[in-house]
Amino acid sequence: MKVTNVNLDMLLSLDAIDCEVNEGFIYRYNGMIAKLFATSLTDEDLEFIKNKMYSCSLLDRYKSLLPKEYVVASSALAVDGTELGITEEEVIGRTYKEIFNDETIPLEKKIKMLKKVGKLFNDMDVIRTNGLENLHIGDVHSGNFMLDRFGNLKVVDTDSSTIFDSPAYPAKYLCEGSIARMKPTYKYTKDGILIPCRDSDLHGYHMMIMEMLFDDEIDYDDEIYFHYLDHLKRSGASKELTDSFDRLITPERNTNPVDYLDTINEKVYNNCKKLII
Repeated sequence: MKVTNVNLDMLLSLDAIDCEVNEGFIYRYNGMIAKLFATSLTDEDLEFIKNKMYSCSLLDRYKSLLPKEYVVASSALAVDGTELGITEEEVIGRTYKEIFNDETIPLEKKIKMLKKVGKLFNDMDVIRTNGLENLHIGDVHSGNFMLDRFGNLKVVDTDSSTIFDSPAYPAKYLCEGSIARMKPTYKYTKDGILIPCRDSDLHGYHMMIMEMLFDDEIDYDDEIYFHYLDHLKRSGASKELTDSFDRLITPERNTNPVDYLDTINEKVYNNCKKLII
């Protein structure tokens, strides 16, 4: 991966971007995004940066095999000679989270958007059989998927993906206390991080569907989650769709619910919007 060199004073003078990111800072730089993985150089931060850079280098090496929706690093970002982050394409568009929260966007368009994500996961099943066995998005949530200005799906923050022997990172819907921790088949690192896999990516996809239906990010409280799921079942949603949600905490493999999304009609959608927690 090529390297872009900048000095710290120049970087800190750039426009910072306010977005959903749990580590470091993001800036606009020469028509691109400059992302710092950490802003201090403690031993812990240096190890984190090293791991992130390794993950990005693997994605760069195999980018010709990745899904076309993946936004990967264009270069390593060296600040005063030390690699601390990456540069990548800036996607002009809106996140799924923003669109889900926009009441002027009709249900039909939101379902179409979610189908794009479901198709991506089907495509990744094929990609994994063709040489990239351990390719998983990892941190699947509505802030990491975008529609660009041409209506194309883009997956951002892919530095949290796993590929080959890259490390696992904490993920929004896979953290301690999340519903995902109830499924008995997942594996964990010695630090308790859930190791991404096909099932965990599909878990995040189900949570995105819930978020679209209930105008809310799914709470980690299992009582609230099951209240949502019970309401979805009573709203008239198809049994195929609700069975797919039920599998999220069983030993069975998770299913891709993309083929059941058309069963979410206006009646189901409006019934879900009426729920008050």
